[in-house]
Amino acid sequence: MLKLTAILYEFEKINCVRQQNYIFQFVNGRKMTPIYHSHDFYEFVWLLRGNSVQIVNDKDVNSTAGEIIMLRPGDKHCFINHSEDVEVIALSVKREEFELFAGAFNPSLLRHINSESAPIRFYSVGTIMPDEFRKTAQKLTIYDYKFLLSYLLNAYITENVGLKRNSGLPPTLALTIEKMKKAENLKRGIPAFIELSHYSQSHLSRLIKQYYGMSLKQYINDLRLQAAYNDMILTNRPAEEIAENLGFSSFSHFNKIFKARFSITPAALRKSNSVWTI
Repeated sequence: MLKLTAILYEFEKINCVRQQNYIFQFVNGRKMTPIYHSHDFYEFVWLLRGNSVQIVNDKDVNSTAGEIIMLRPGDKHCFINHSEDVEVIALSVKREEFELFAGAFNPSLLRHINSESAPIRFYSVGTIMPDEFRKTAQKLTIYDYKFLLSYLLNAYITENVGLKRNSGLPPTLALTIEKMKKAENLKRGIPAFIELSHYSQSHLSRLIKQYYGMSLKQYINDLRLQAAYNDMILTNRPAEEIAENLGFSSFSHFNKIFKARFSITPAALRKSNSVWTI
């Protein structure tokens, strides 16, 4: 194939409806862009209906309904053909926002995504109502976009990361980790982890080190920080209350390790994701 030259689309310069860190597009019946381009942001292209042919990083990619393509900063693409009945949802996410979200899901997720060879393709999982996202972009809120991003990342993890990451993970440990994500267990910390797993502390420590490369204390704190991140952007509860409910005895320490983990303070995160309600 003849190598094409791509133009760069910059998030801040795109002339379309944008709410803070997200750009949402729903395409139904119109011709999609044949302009070969790259981005300085992440983008999901979800084919709801019909079929399409794209060029992604100089390769032809045929897609059918249900398929999702994830594009990273620097990936190049354009549509060269699609059916008349095509319906597509596209969610563009500012780089910094995407990296914070991916880090909150799993510390290694971003590294896994960026090491994948293009195109990154996966399918929707579980139940979601695409009709909710067939609204005009003006009717959607930032919470809709955050929910959609969480859903898409979860779909990617389920198909591309989850089985690989947890291959060989003892079922008892996997179940215990899911139970540990509850706030009441995170607040209790290591004692709850030991009690729920029925392992000795030394054996549990070895398993966490083996599968996650962390000490017990580091792993518990990472689970707490992931929960705190979600609470800061999805609730209006005071940061001090969130920290206390997750088992942080020192609010200043919570602020310090939160910033070290996500490169932003809890207060700055909430301010950057605030929503006007009137």
